[in-house]
Amino acid sequence: MRKYKLFGKIPIFDLVIIVVLIAVCIVGVKIVGSSKSGQAYTQSQNKQMIITVEFPNLSREIIPNPQIGEKVIDDGTNTYLGTVESFKTEPYISYDFNSQNGELVKFEIEGKQTLVMDIKVNATVYHSHTEINGIKIGIGKNLNFSMPGFISNGHIINMVEVGE
Repeated sequence: MRKYKLFGKIPIFDLVIIVVLIAVCIVGVKIVGSSKSGQAYTQSQNKQMIITVEFPNLSREIIPNPQIGEKVIDDGTNTYLGTVESFKTEPYISYDFNSQNGELVKFEIEGKQTLVMDIKVNATVYHSHTEINGIKIGIGKNLNFSMPGFISNGHIINMVEVGE
């Protein structure tokens, strides 16, 4: 049993511990409240970017012909994304394992192609993610892209900031 009590009721040791805890809490709130680290999570920057989108496994009979400057829309939400900056077609390449030696084999699929398109967008960049008109984007993100004469599912393979 403790012998030292304040006013004969409150143990002095307990009172000291309570005062120290209150002081630590006040100092902690002042340090965290005055730091600017919390602002980094809520601040955003508007940036112009080029996102590169890959549309694999397209039939060569349906060769899309997007025009430079053409508007690109996310077909799932009907949201404007940006404009076509450039594009190119490449052979559609697939990979498989050789059943005899287990090595990875790369081969071209006849009659198929991959469309690679650069799209100029105005993005909002946050600490944790990037958005275009409220749609979160990132490398590997799949979207349904729509342009006049061409609608297809593609995935983002690159994102680069560009000067204003």
